[in-house]
Amino acid sequence: MIKEKKWLVKSSDSILGPYEFDTVVENIFNGEVHLLDEIKGPLERWRPIKDHSLFAAAIEKLKATTYQQREETMTGTLDLGTKTQELTRTQTVSVGQADSDSESGGDDSLGRPQPSLPEYPGDRTQRGGFLPQERGLPLSRKKSRFSSTFFISFLVLVIGGASYLVLEFKQKRMIEQKISAYDQLTDVALDALKVGEYQKALQNFTTASNISPTDPNLLLEMSPLSIQFDGQFDQAQVSLEKLVATTRHKSVKKMAQNIIGLSFAYRQRYAEALVSYDSALQSDDQFLPARLNKAQVLMKLKKYDEAVALMRQVVSEHPDEAVAHYFYVRSLSEQGLNQNNEKVLKEALSVTDQYAQKFSDFRQEVLFLVAVINAQLGGPAENITVMVNNFLRVDFELTRLHVHDTLIDFQSFNWVDYYPLCKKLNSKLTEYSQKMLDGFCLLKVGRTLDAKKIFENLLSQKNDDGVLQALYASTLLKLNDVSQAKNALGFVDQVDQKQPMVETILRGCLIASDLNCAQAIFRGKHAKRISLLYSHWGNSELMYEKDRGSSQRSVHLGLGISPNFAPLLKLRRNF
Repeated sequence: MIKEKKWLVKSSDSILGPYEFDTVVENIFNGEVHLLDEIKGPLERWRPIKDHSLFAAAIEKLKATTYQQREETMTGTLDLGTKTQELTRTQTVSVGQADSDSESGGDDSLGRPQPSLPEYPGDRTQRGGFLPQERGLPLSRKKSRFSSTFFISFLVLVIGGASYLVLEFKQKRMIEQKISAYDQLTDVALDALKVGEYQKALQNFTTASNISPTDPNLLLEMSPLSIQFDGQFDQAQVSLEKLVATTRHKSVKKMAQNIIGLSFAYRQRYAEALVSYDSALQSDDQFLPARLNKAQVLMKLKKYDEAVALMRQVVSEHPDEAVAHYFYVRSLSEQGLNQNNEKVLKEALSVTDQYAQKFSDFRQEVLFLVAVINAQLGGPAENITVMVNNFLRVDFELTRLHVHDTLIDFQSFNWVDYYPLCKKLNSKLTEYSQKMLDGFCLLKVGRTLDAKKIFENLLSQKNDDGVLQALYASTLLKLNDVSQAKNALGFVDQVDQKQPMVETILRGCLIASDLNCAQAIFRGKHAKRISLLYSHWGNSELMYEKDRGSSQRSVHLGLGISPNFAPLLKLRRNF
């Protein structure tokens, strides 16, 4: 494990690695990495190298080596200094004796010794103007020069040390700032992911990647977003393939291979996507995102039997996963519709019996498939009309108001594949219902202005249809025209099927943070028309400032109905 290239180092203004353990130790010894630099392994937090237990032995060895070098240097200096002093003393004594012998004046005529006179360096015959104590002057000057040199050296050391400390402080401060910025960006991004704010998450992950471009955990979080929301297919694939080639962690490898599969699927390279998903499942055959994505690709490759068998197994193992049930219904529906297999279509209907009561996620999609299957089986026109009305009554944005795992291919939530199925229903409907269904399907595939024209034409003929009013309000909200959408509240009393209309306008008011509008709906007589999930959503928003306890209870109850409902997950962060 230690030999694996898994260590990231934050040093100066960059994040280096991944390195092997021995490489980090070597860099510590050669000075490229400091003990105050921070290090991080997989699934670890950043911490100073000096505090990491795995590097304790290396650090102790480094300290011991450093102290030994210092001791040898100091000992050598003392030995050299001692020898120098002894040599100086010896030379001084010798010179003093020589001077005494050469400068002695001898005895006078009475036998008394003559005093010797100081000698000028240049001319032994020139004397005078020289004090006796000046013989010691050269020694005193030498001592003065030594003191000045010592003082200057000491000053240089102090200034140099202070400069080093300032530089070290600045570098440490810079590293701390980058670590803080990186942690803050990734925390914001991860928090955004939890509540379905995918664009916000991508933006923060992208900024964080400029600080730490080689962090594998960041790459795994950011890549599915850059593929699904920014179209960065090739760039993500290249980075992930490098990660797969260098990592030994199965958890990292399976996630990377699954995301590589997403990059292929978004480019309609389904055979290559299937290979990638199978590679991910070789690392972990229970990895749910890869199993769901594989089922989608199998459907694209028209391998319906394999897709159905896979999803049947997944649902049995994950009975509470709405997305698993949705994929199961979809695989059965596509197999039955494409093979005109009545037995499979009936099995699909049996699977959907309890779906709408159990799940909010994908409720509209499942009810749509129920209507299509019944039309394919030749159901009576009046029954088909009721079934169409059932999925049109569901709030247009309900599925998108739920949080979904970004490791799952979001194309499965796209109605482009369903658009041709709208035609299968038209033959069973009246002209009015056909046009309303056409507008709905156009709105689902993003042709908002075309849908708006259809709805406005229908409203000129009949304006008391609550479902039509709800679809028109959804169109206005898509165009960010909240004020016009709210105008429909003025004639709620005049329409039938009030619930879809009231819920759609409530959703628009809450998302726009127009609490006065939401309050008007809750205080009015139509509050009882609101579903339990939307009622908890509205109450939690309205009571947040007035009564936090009541707001928190509504959040809890609402998430009990639909655990992935994004608006309530956002509010829960505040408690």
